[in-house]
Amino acid sequence: MTHNNKKKNILLTLIIVIKLTLVLLDGVYNLNFLFLNFNQLQLDIFSNILIISICLFYKTKKKMFIMVIKMFIILTLLYSIITSLFLSASSKYYYFVSPNKINKIVIEEEAWLHGGWSNVYEVVNPVFIRSLPGNIRTDDGYRPFTQNEYKIEWKNDFEIIIKYNSGISYSNYCSEEFIID
Repeated sequence: MTHNNKKKNILLTLIIVIKLTLVLLDGVYNLNFLFLNFNQLQLDIFSNILIISICLFYKTKKKMFIMVIKMFIILTLLYSIITSLFLSASSKYYYFVSPNKINKIVIEEEAWLHGGWSNVYEVVNPVFIRSLPGNIRTDDGYRPFTQNEYKIEWKNDFEIIIKYNSGISYSNYCSEEFIID
């Protein structure tokens, strides 16, 4: 094995360990990566591009076998990148702090075709967020947070009521309650 292949193996292993760690954190602890509006989906796209790049330049003596594996990996990751781009291209993030500055929430606002939705997260630390049960749905891709058509009421530092325009009509406001554990 050449010196370059050793470096590529180390980098590939590191990327895969990071991807597996993020999947495990999401699956077991419901934690998602978010740092300076760079979210887990974008990190996944970036790591997929790195894996594709490494696969393209990896050299070995078993040409045909490795070529088939490379093509499978590349096509799978390209599919993942393309679908991820469609899903995350419209995400916008809004940050809110409780009155006593004990808790922070992040609202991820998305719209696609004739649908709109927002996910609410608790900020666990500067890098990870945890999804709160409940959801916000809007009609025709309406974005109440972008349009400043919302009101957030903190009942206390752990209970939030979000009132928002659902996009059905100008005066149609909905209300959802979220509780931080």
